[in-house]
Amino acid sequence: MGRHYRDYNTQCPFYKQEDRNMIYCEGVTDNSTIHLAFPCRATSYKREYCSRNWEQCLIAKALWAKYD
Repeated sequence: MGRHYRDYNTQCPFYKQEDRNMIYCEGVTDNSTIHLAFPCRATSYKREYCSRNWEQCLIAKALWAKYD
């Protein structure tokens, strides 16, 4: 199991933490977490959706709906 850490440069309000191949986001219910698993490093997904275009991420769109 990898070592979890937070990248404080992310802009997505649903981002929680990550490790090498996983990104952990807020879950759909209270006190839950969504795990996004990647066969290789999660860096490119994080760069595209967690740091700048987070509004375009399908996970973020689904999570945003729970606050509407």
